[in-house]
Amino acid sequence: MEAPRRFVVQLHDATTLHFDFRLQSGGVLRSWAVPKGPSLDPATRRLAVPVDDHALAAGEFEGMHEAQSRCTGVVIIWYE
Repeated sequence: MEAPRRFVVQLHDATTLHFDFRLQSGGVLRSWAVPKGPSLDPATRRLAVPVDDHALAAGEFEGMHEAQSRCTGVVIIWYE
C-alpha cells in the first residue's frame, strides 16, 4: 500500500512574511510561496509563485534558519 501523500502550509517570516505551500509528489515536496496567504473563500484567488522543490524533511521543520544565506527567518507549520 502506498504511503498517503501530504501537504504542508508553513508561515515563513523571512525578508517578507509569507506562506509556503508544499505538496508531496514523487518523493519531494513541490513548493510555492503564497505572499498573501490562503483564503477561506474559494472565490478568492491568490498568487502562488513556484519555488525550488524541497526534501520531505522540510515539511517537518519548524524554527529559525540561522546559518543559511537565503530563506532565513522563523518557520512555523500552520495547522487547521
